[in-house]
Formats: sequence, structure tokens, C-alpha cells
Amino acid sequence: MKHGIEKSAEGSMGLLAPVFDAPLERFLLSNGLTVIHRRVSGGLVAVQLWVKTGSIHEAPNLGSGLSHYLEHMLFKGTARRTAPEITAAVQAAGGDINAYTTFDRTVFHVEAPCEGFATAMDVLHDMAFHSLLADGELAREKEVILREIAMNNDDPDRRLLARLYETAYRAHPYRLPVIGHEAQFRTIDPATIRTYYKSRYTPDNMTLVVVGDVELEALELALENTFAKEPRAQSSSPVIPGEPPQLAPRRVRMTGDVTLCRGSMAWKVPGIGHEDSPALDMLAAILGGGESSVLSQNLRMKKQLVSEIDASCWNPGKKGLFWVSYSADSGSAEKVEEAVQAEIEALLKKGISAEDLARVRRMALAGEIDARKTVSGHASRLGLSEVVVGDLLYPRQYFLALDALTPADVVQAGLRYLKNSGITCVSLDAEGAAHRTHGALLRAERAEPEIRILANGARIVLQPDPTLPKVHLRYGGLGGPLYETRENSGATALLATLLTRDTASRDAESVSRIIEAAGGRLEEFCGNNSFGIAMELLSGDLDKGLDLFGEALLSPRFCKETFAVERDGQIARIREDEDDISERGRLLLRRAFFREHPYSRTANGSIEALERLSVRDMQAHYERLVKAGNAVISASGAFDPDRLVPKLEAILARMDSTPFVPAEPPFAGPVRTEMSVRMEREQAIVYRSYAGTGIRGDDYLVSEILDEYLSDMSGPLFVAVREEKGMAYFVGASRMVGLGSGMFTLYAGTRPESAAAVRAEFDKVLADLAQRGIPTSELARAKTRLKARRRLATQTIGARANSALLDALYNLPILTNAQYDRQVDAIGAEDTRLYARAHFAGETCVDFTIGPELAAAESVLTSAPERPR
Repeated sequence: MKHGIEKSAEGSMGLLAPVFDAPLERFLLSNGLTVIHRRVSGGLVAVQLWVKTGSIHEAPNLGSGLSHYLEHMLFKGTARRTAPEITAAVQAAGGDINAYTTFDRTVFHVEAPCEGFATAMDVLHDMAFHSLLADGELAREKEVILREIAMNNDDPDRRLLARLYETAYRAHPYRLPVIGHEAQFRTIDPATIRTYYKSRYTPDNMTLVVVGDVELEALELALENTFAKEPRAQSSSPVIPGEPPQLAPRRVRMTGDVTLCRGSMAWKVPGIGHEDSPALDMLAAILGGGESSVLSQNLRMKKQLVSEIDASCWNPGKKGLFWVSYSADSGSAEKVEEAVQAEIEALLKKGISAEDLARVRRMALAGEIDARKTVSGHASRLGLSEVVVGDLLYPRQYFLALDALTPADVVQAGLRYLKNSGITCVSLDAEGAAHRTHGALLRAERAEPEIRILANGARIVLQPDPTLPKVHLRYGGLGGPLYETRENSGATALLATLLTRDTASRDAESVSRIIEAAGGRLEEFCGNNSFGIAMELLSGDLDKGLDLFGEALLSPRFCKETFAVERDGQIARIREDEDDISERGRLLLRRAFFREHPYSRTANGSIEALERLSVRDMQAHYERLVKAGNAVISASGAFDPDRLVPKLEAILARMDSTPFVPAEPPFAGPVRTEMSVRMEREQAIVYRSYAGTGIRGDDYLVSEILDEYLSDMSGPLFVAVREEKGMAYFVGASRMVGLGSGMFTLYAGTRPESAAAVRAEFDKVLADLAQRGIPTSELARAKTRLKARRRLATQTIGARANSALLDALYNLPILTNAQYDRQVDAIGAEDTRLYARAHFAGETCVDFTIGPELAAAESVLTSAPERPR
């Protein structure tokens, strides 16, 4: 053990020391509420209220979804605030408020500029202890949650997960859905939920976590004005049933309206605090935690049995599941399950190499650092340790145990728990598929982005930030649908993937092993206008990563076998999207809106086009797009510019310097279209789309503000459609943003019979905007929210590298947050009115509905465009 601890000082614990050794306060209020505080500089704060109640604590109403229902209701008004005023108060302070419920906890969380700290504390306290749970709101929100239950039933992945829990557990409440069974949920009356609220939302059953730029003295003052006022009370202590041992395999085969087979295999394992937990985590990572993992290499790349596969260890509380999830061709569930079991048996028999254990240990270390990049992520780690594990120092002990692990320890954990007699297999396949039965972080000022232009036209953007020992490198170029035809649609996305695989001197497995051994990631990205690759790794491994990064860009090898696997994987993702009503709806809407323009196609392309592509096509597409004049490398993180820049310049200097010709075909705008498509699901989704603004447009920021306003949970659309009329579970706005054009969309998930009524509400909201714009007070809140959203969204080095890269690539100024704020502040209500009149007031829009069979009046298609071939 001494050897393991000494080793950790040079490894995991050395890098994690700034996190684990930072000052941390934990104390109890006189009423029993636990408070955790850590100061992290940076101008932001996360305030999280962890209530130790979830779906497993609902006896005698297990399976009713009481905890989730109550989470929703705490947003529906208190003695001091109406439902819209709760969200509005936080957003006016520049913050974002939300919540989630799971098996063992309900968490309410606010992330905001530190100036909004007092507001966050006041609102969370008000919600937690003084919610009204009014009869009318209870009835309306019950309808909303019924829509959410229906949407879950329409989601193939959620259906699979629910059945997995239901099959693996026979007695423990994990077998029951957190949201509840519909029939039981309908029986909840006001008295039941009010009793549950009083018995579970007591100070002694809560933990408040505050992480950010807030001094302890300010926290203590805020506590005196909020949570400390509440009297001590004893929470109820429901008995949670145990789970009898599983003595034989369990298998369930489901079928439905899907095109791909999805499956999960699970074994029961002990909880997160058990001494075997670190070994099981490492085993999951070796089996299915990355491109170089055993299952990915053998079943995806070599045997091509699956399109996606991964393994993980889910073990909150005192018990959990070790599971493998996959997607594959229809009818292959049994073959995949047999292959997975064979791979596990072979691995445990052969043993695990020290190299593999070191690689996944490094991945775990990088993951721990990644989890603390933001104040919200940092607070979540502390809350998890305190509430779920029961000890704030658990992460330190976990990594000490991780460093002391031997390959034999990992193998023994696998042999102990991954037994065939304890397996649970569940799959969802297409109808008719055949199966056989059986201390505060040190504050480091972030430098403003610096851009350097090389003689060949390539550009480098630098953002040094030594806060955490990681570096993010991101290469990007113009690409995507604008640079494709109907015949090679999806080629750019496939090219981006292949750039992260084989190189001239290394095969795809070797590439994955090198980057994962450095605790890093090498990933592709592709969107409507751009593509590229991104690498993030620990600072000490930067030189090793740069060699690989350069080789990926300059000498990719388009191997036939890898090409076939990745093309089939992209096709599988398209098919998976076709099973999801939201994804399919967005795709069909886009086709109807953009018609023959390239933006009618998504980055993933079409199955027909991908099946026609060849390795030669990939080489040709690479030669067209990967040129110096179309290259930007953005670097962010803990690096020395004087050392990094010459190495990046050496990579870019070797790129093809022949001229690159940007593509930007004009878009004449949509034609008036009313269209409905039948898809057998419980819910319908209603869309209304207008011509939007491209990212280079003069009124782009105005469209951002309108998007924020129309997506606001206290805004007119949400209040009218969901809060007042209870017609939809989700409602909001979204934009598809191109370079010179775009699409601005309103949407709502609703009952099929309510589609026309939802569109009527769209009309009312947009007509009001065209007449008077956004009201002054609401405009101020939308601006505050938008500015805060940018600060919150750019906390991580990866996000900052991506933002700067896209600005440089699109020839836009790389704005600091202060510059962005000034531009947003310059926009007035009249600007929003003029935008609404120009874009929303006319008849030229696309109305599109997807869902089950609609009323006769809904099933029309007028002025419909020809469907792209």
C-alpha cells in the first residue's frame, strides 16, 4: 500500500492536488441542513439544493412518480412569487434555474453570475419551503407530466432502459420508473403530494452546495436570511425493500416501430462506496470505454457486429448495475449478446495488461478534472460525494484506491460479479425480428484571444488559460452540406470521423490507445457549415498529442475496413434518428423549408448517398476541403504560446496551399407550406418555421434575443401553451443557422387534437411581437440571460476554443464577453419589433406536424415541395 500511495503522489493525486487540497467548508445549521462551500474565482456561482428524496422513497405510493411531480410543482408558485416570477427572478439576475429527479434525490440548481447569488439563495429557499401546491396548478401540471410520460413511451432508448430496470430488479424500487406509471400517477391527489412535501422537504433531509466566487461571509449572511430561518423538523424514513439474489439469467425481447436493434446487458454490482467499485469502473472502461476498448475494437471494428457499443458501471447508493449497451442491425440481439459474453470471458481468462490499466486510470483522472471545469460541475461532484456516497473525501480515497489497483484486482472483480447466472439482457427490435427464446482553485486571468495568420492563409487562435492542467486543440474548416451534392451527402461528417482513425503510420486502434493513455480524447465534429477534429489532453502529454494531431491532419489513411465500419455507423445513426419523432420531424421540416438548397440536407447525409461513397471519394473530399486557406487551429488551456505556436505552424505549413473557394449558394426563402406526416407515436410535434438570419447577418443578435425570449420558461409562448392551457410538455423556439440564411422555428410537443390550437397560440404571440416588439422589462431580462448564457457556455477550454475557431472560420470578430455584452445591450425593443415584422408577419412560412393520425383538417399538404431524392 505504501508503494501505491507514493506512486499516486506522482500520478493522480499530484494532478488532483489543486482540487482536493483547496479550502472546503462543511457545516450544519441548527435546523439540521448541511451546507458545503468552496470558493472558486471567476465571477460565477453555482447554488444547488440536494433533497434526499427520490422515487425509491415514495412508499406507500411507490411507482406513482410523486418525487418527480413535486419537483415540477415547486416551480409553480409560492406565497411570494407566481410560477413565471420564479424563473423570471433568476433570469433577471443572469442565471439559469432547473431541476432533476432520480431514484434517490431531487436536485434544484442555479448557475449565475456571482452578482445573482442572493437571488439564487432566496428563490431556492422560497421554492423548497413555501410552495403553494395550488389545486389548479396541480391539475395543469399533471396534464403536462402525462405528456412527458407519453413522450418517454415514444422514445426507444427510454423504453429499453425502463424495461432493463424492471427486469433486473424484482423487489427494489429501482424497478419502477422515476416518472411513475401512468395509471398510478393519475391517482395522486392534492392531499397525497402535500403530505409527501411536508414529510420529505425538511432541513435535515437537505444539503446546500455553493461553489463559485462567493466568500464564506456572504454565504453565512444569505443563509441567515433564507434557509436558517426554517425550524427543525424530522423527515420521514421510508423502508426501502431489499433485492433477493438473482439465480438465473433473465432475457426480454421487445419489438416496436424501430429500424435498429438496441440492447442492454447488465449484472448487479455493489454500490459506489464498496471497495470493489474502483476495480469495476476500470473493468468497464477497458471493456467499453473508448475507441480502443475491447468491445469497440473486436465487435465494432473487426467483426462489425454492432454500430455502437459501450460499457459503464452505474452504482449510486448501495447497489447498481454493470452494463453493456449496443445498437446493431435488426435481428442480431442474440448474436451480439453471445459475442459480448465471449469477449468478457476471454478477457478475464487472459488477464488485463498493466498498460491497459494505466490507460483507463489516466482516462478516469481526466474525467475527474473534466467534471470540475465549471462551477456547476464542481458543485455536482461535491453534492454527489456528500449525498450519494456520504463522505466529502470520497474522491480522494477513490483515486488512492485507483492508484493502488493491480490488473489482478480488476480481473478478480470481474470474476466475482460478471457471472452468466446473474445476467439480465433486454433488447428492442423491429417488428418481426426473429429471436430464439430463452482549496479554492487559483484564479488565472484568461488572456484575450490572439489570432495569427500564416503566409499560406492558415490561421491560429490562442487562448492560454492555466487554471486546469489540460489543453484543447481544435482544427476546423468550412464544410458540410454546402460542400456536398445529393450524391455524396454526408461525406464531410464521414471524413471528419476518418481523420480521427487511421494514419499513415498507425492503425485506428493504435491511435485510440495513444490518446487514451494520455488521458485524452480525439473527436470529430461536423455541422451545417463546418467540420474538423478536436483533441483534449493533460498538459504534460501535449507533445505526444501534437504528433498525433499533425499526423491525423496531414497523413490520414483511408483504410477500407475502417471506412466501411464508420460509414455503417453513420448510416445506423441516421436510422436511429428516424425512430425518434423529434429528430425525424426536424429532418422532414428542414427538407420542406429549404427544398433544393443544400441546407435541406443534414450533416449526416442520406443512407442512399453514403452507400454509394467509396474510399476514393473520401480522398477526393479530403483534398478539396483540407487546405491551408480553409484551416484554423484554435488552442485553449494550459500551454506556453512560445513553445506551442512553432509546432502548430509546422503542421499548417505542410498543408496544401492551392486556393480554396468558399461555397455559399443563395437561398430565395421558403414557400408557403402546410404539411403533416403520420408517425405512430402517442404525441404530435407541431412546428412553424420562418426565414431566419445567417450568422453573418446584421440582425443576427436580434434573432438570438428573440430565440431566448420565445424559449423563456416565463415568456409568452411557454406561459400560454404550457402553463395556462397545459397543451404541451415542451414548447419553445430554435434556429437552424447558416452563413447567409437560416430557419427560425417555433415548436411544441402536444396531443394530436391540440395541434391547431397550438398554432393559434403561435399566431397570437408573433402578432404581438410584430406590433410592439419585446416589452422593455422582458427585453432587459432576455439580454441579461443571453449575456449570462454566453459566460456560462464558455467556462470550459473546449467551448472557448470552439467559439473562437468558428468566429475565425466565418471571418467574424472574435469577441470577448465584454464586447459581446455591449453589442447585446445596444439592441432595443424597436429592433425586435422590426425583426418580427420582417420575418414573422408575412404568410411565407412552413407549418409542419408529425405524429399519429390527425383530424381531417390537420391532414393536408398544400404547396408542398418535391421531396428530395
